[in-house]
Amino acid sequence: MTTTTLIIYFSCSNKNAAINVFLYLASMNFNFYFLQSVFEIINSQSGDVYFINWGLLNTYNIIALACALVGFVLYYWNKQSKLSSLLYALPISGLLAETIGVSIYLYNYHTFLGQFVFDFLSFIALGYWFYKKANNKFLYIITVIIVSSIGYFLVYHSFL
Repeated sequence: MTTTTLIIYFSCSNKNAAINVFLYLASMNFNFYFLQSVFEIINSQSGDVYFINWGLLNTYNIIALACALVGFVLYYWNKQSKLSSLLYALPISGLLAETIGVSIYLYNYHTFLGQFVFDFLSFIALGYWFYKKANNKFLYIITVIIVSSIGYFLVYHSFL
């Protein structure tokens, strides 16, 4: 979430942001499944080797395409309109929801400490940075609270 937010922030246009986000996420997906297949071939004891799990690769690439569309819209935070404070708050809300979910998982199962530390520090740094850039600080804070609560209960709460 952090790297995708930074890719959107440092893009030069909304089209560029969408393309960059899609290429970044799709290449991560392909590299993960390609390397998984290579390791499976190397470590395989039987002749049954499936090269790439195309179903999951396609599923995650469709999600990458959806994230690219989100990046296209989020780039408009640079327009300094009334909606820019809301747009600045959306990725921070997702990061806060993830941080809360990972912290509860860390407390219960004593794992994912690295992810928790990275998410927490990213939330603090990006949250402060975007707070300073937001025109309407009240709208920014309210959006972070409401959207992160909704995101936590819709996405992360069911897994804990």
